[in-house]
Amino acid sequence: SLHDALPISPTLARTLKRAFAADGITCMQNNERAGGQSVFHFHMHFVPRTAGVELFQRLHDRVEVPAGDRERLFAPVRDLLGSHA
Repeated sequence: SLHDALPISPTLARTLKRAFAADGITCMQNNERAGGQSVFHFHMHFVPRTAGVELFQRLHDRVEVPAGDRERLFAPVRDLLGSHA
């Protein structure tokens, strides 16, 4: 829920920035199909950003990462979050 998600958002954003050596983070929440929502419940997107890379180009041109690779990629995020996860 929104009540649960907002308090941890700054911690998650800082953790993702550190884990992926990002220049910044974009946080998005989309509503309804016209707003770009594809999963119809409340959720936030935290997108690690690299300076000079357009956000929407990056979202639309991305490739699907295999599940095993995603697990390895996000292991540092889980480690950094520790008790916050």
